[in-house]
Amino acid sequence: MTLSYGQARKAVSMLLLAHGWRVPDQPGKDMRIAEAVDAWLGREDGNGPRLADSFSRSRKARNDEEYPDARAPLPDDAALRQLTLDNIRLLQRVRAELGLPRSADSLPTGDAIERWAAGNG
Repeated sequence: MTLSYGQARKAVSMLLLAHGWRVPDQPGKDMRIAEAVDAWLGREDGNGPRLADSFSRSRKARNDEEYPDARAPLPDDAALRQLTLDNIRLLQRVRAELGLPRSADSLPTGDAIERWAAGNG
């Protein structure tokens, strides 16, 4: 999940740069990127608000993993798998927004995401 979060975060940073926005490299950068995802997807119809919420939860889970705190338990395996899938979907959304081709098959995409989510691929 940490790897997929990092890739989704970098992709959103690239999208922001493409639109002339740069998030300064300082404390709170990841939170600002999550706010940008929420502004971009959080108010649309369909899957967008869920992806924005999932990205924020991924940021928190990544922080909890890297900076452990006994009061903040990590998500279970099923939740981590869902966060990973949503990060991949967010990455695909950014690629489409930038007009880039679909990701290579080394990433679970399309039907492969569903097989991977079910544990069959």
